[in-house]
Amino acid sequence: MHANKKKIEWLLFDSGKSVRSISIESGVPLTTVSDLANKRSSIDNMRFINAMRLNKLAEEIVDTNASTKE
Repeated sequence: MHANKKKIEWLLFDSGKSVRSISIESGVPLTTVSDLANKRSSIDNMRFINAMRLNKLAEEIVDTNASTKE
């Protein structure tokens, strides 16, 4: 199990996904995702389980985008 800060940052700030859809698809509470996206909370200090969930979603989106382009 791991979490990659760069992938989480991409998901929150550059993926084009809404806070709500990130929350629903990852299982991370909406308030947590919102606080991270609005920089009220630090990615470095978030719970590891939430970091894993966001990382997993980011990887799934990248994999889906990569397979769609092929």
